[in-house]
Amino acid sequence: MKTKTVCLSLLFLLITAFELTPFPSFAQDGAEQRRRVRGDAAQRMVDEATRAVDQANRDRRRIRPNVAPDRAAQQTDPGRYGGDDINPAQTSDDPIYGYTRENPVKLGGESGSGAAYSHVYLKQLRDKNRRPFKYYRVGNVGAGPDGHITDQYKLTDSDGSEFTLFIDMYHPEKNPLDCLAPKGMFMAP
Repeated sequence: MKTKTVCLSLLFLLITAFELTPFPSFAQDGAEQRRRVRGDAAQRMVDEATRAVDQANRDRRRIRPNVAPDRAAQQTDPGRYGGDDINPAQTSDDPIYGYTRENPVKLGGESGSGAAYSHVYLKQLRDKNRRPFKYYRVGNVGAGPDGHITDQYKLTDSDGSEFTLFIDMYHPEKNPLDCLAPKGMFMAP
């Protein structure tokens, strides 16, 4: 009798534990729980990217305080950066920079994950119409020329044209906000 009571108690504890797990229950409303778990993961990624942007801005001010363009001059001379605050000097002249695995965009940061810094960089890129790209990560394509893993991204501009970029995110000395844009693209301020 005592063994039955112990077994039933253990069974009750197991059932309770399974009901309280954060993983989706496929028996009851599994799709909703999966969406909730994915939503939480997506929110964590957004939070991490936001922290990375904040850290990149802090790093940029601390390491290179006099590099940022003079905002007052930009406001008084709207043609200085193409009329919409884009600095063409922050675009590479190299036709293969960023477009090949052998010459990827190299970036990183002092803290946070490299993936978050890659997203910071990609969110700052603008197309020829000065609009942000839609992008997604294809995956890693192996080691680049310096031995670091290189990631491949697909970008779509505002006209629907597709581009492939390669990013090496293991260079903490290179702030993503100070990196050059590949030829034909621009960096937002």
